[in-house]
Amino acid sequence: MATLAGALLLASGCGPDKQGQPSPTTANTSAATAALWDPCTQIPEQKLRQLGLDPSSKTSGIAGVEEPGYKACGWYDPEHPVNFNITVFTTIYTLDDVKKKKDNTGFSDVSVQGRNGLTYRTTGSNPSEACTIAFPASQGSIQIIVFNSSAKGRQIPSCDRAKNAADTLSSIFPN
Repeated sequence: MATLAGALLLASGCGPDKQGQPSPTTANTSAATAALWDPCTQIPEQKLRQLGLDPSSKTSGIAGVEEPGYKACGWYDPEHPVNFNITVFTTIYTLDDVKKKKDNTGFSDVSVQGRNGLTYRTTGSNPSEACTIAFPASQGSIQIIVFNSSAKGRQIPSCDRAKNAADTLSSIFPN
């Protein structure tokens, strides 16, 4: 499951790829990454439980691996890990970078708690299974990826689950 979530994160994220996608404007990626808001330490367990997530299922990084330009943290449904998972990450990449990535599609504007952002998915992903909601932030962007991996998980559409997560978490997100 962590591998799948990591693949979705990289695919839906916005990092540079070999086709000349944008790279961060910060020359020192390590310093920029270190300065990012960390969802693993900044999201209270109470907020995770409100979202139906098990705080003890926390996975730091992308599929457990720390990647330059990202701070990511994911959690699972406590009832059954394959029902759904939510990954929250901050990145040095902007929403413009997200929009330019050729594998991202289905963009829609969204506003949650006064924050304007967008929802999207990766090419080939099923909208009932995967959705990302992204908001601009001073360091780049904050993104929430939802993956509904079972029929039970898909009872709540992925973008509805992502919007609910954004509604619950937006008060603690940095600007």
